[in-house]
Amino acid sequence: MILQYVLDPEKAQRFLEIMRKGFVRNPVFAAISFSIVVGLIISAIIIYKIVNTKKEKKELLTIKDSFKNKVNQKNLSAREKQILFYICDNLLNNKNHILTLLTNPVVFSIYSQIILNEKIVTAQELAALRMKLGINQRKVFNVLYSTADLTIGTSVKISFLKNYYFAGIISDIDEFGVSINIDKDISLEKNTPVLIEIDNQYGLFLIHSHVIGIHASIIKVEHSEKIEKFQKRKFFRKNIQLPVTIMKNEEDKGIHSYMLDLSGGGAKIYYPKNDFKTGDKIFVEISFNKKEDISLPCIIKRISKNDSSISVAFIEINESIRDKIVKAMLK
Repeated sequence: MILQYVLDPEKAQRFLEIMRKGFVRNPVFAAISFSIVVGLIISAIIIYKIVNTKKEKKELLTIKDSFKNKVNQKNLSAREKQILFYICDNLLNNKNHILTLLTNPVVFSIYSQIILNEKIVTAQELAALRMKLGINQRKVFNVLYSTADLTIGTSVKISFLKNYYFAGIISDIDEFGVSINIDKDISLEKNTPVLIEIDNQYGLFLIHSHVIGIHASIIKVEHSEKIEKFQKRKFFRKNIQLPVTIMKNEEDKGIHSYMLDLSGGGAKIYYPKNDFKTGDKIFVEISFNKKEDISLPCIIKRISKNDSSISVAFIEINESIRDKIVKAMLK
């Protein structure tokens, strides 16, 4: 009854008018009455919230029980069910997320990243679970959550250790990992770190993983959910020589060198040393003229022994700096 006056504007207006007239006739009595009414309203709101909270908790528990029943009906291992039950019991408080966790790759990825960072699961376990649930995308992607989302026949570039770099094609994907045919027999040890590069119309994707098997020209890498995406811009590339300083971090004094070519999205730099590997993040300071130097965070995409160079992609670059780069290329 009291809440009706709070929630209904017309009733609330009438109540305030009655109280105003009361103050005119008998201010003391009206003040006491008003205080009592306010106290009753606050009490009613508190009771309403308590009842509503209990109702929501009960509804949430019902939805969670339904979720667990669905999980139990699926053809999953005990470990896979344990992973889903952990997410349900410890992380899920959003009803829509509970209802869509088993079918929506975006929702699944939100919680998979949390438990992956907490080291409760491995990327291989999550990838296998994605495949069993059927929520791996298997299409041309603008977002890549896991290597389980990749498709057979996708062209990739793959690099090992510091300088080995090959083009390849994904030949198979199973619950353990991704097989890549590089059409060339090489010798690698298990657990060798690899960096896989995929370039499509939506962007540049860099996947960090390691070798779990090799047979002739087929390299199998473990599933990974450690994936970085960089926006892809269609810029022309120009052979241009500009002084640069290569730094491992912003405080590093750096090594002086020069640029071999430049685009709006990256650069190729002369670097004869052998102390970087693909995937390393560095800072490159470009000297456009004597008065202006620009320092940019970059990631090393490629290392070439042939011309003693490294190819880098700019990670964070605003449009004003990009304009300066393009103008330098047009001179």
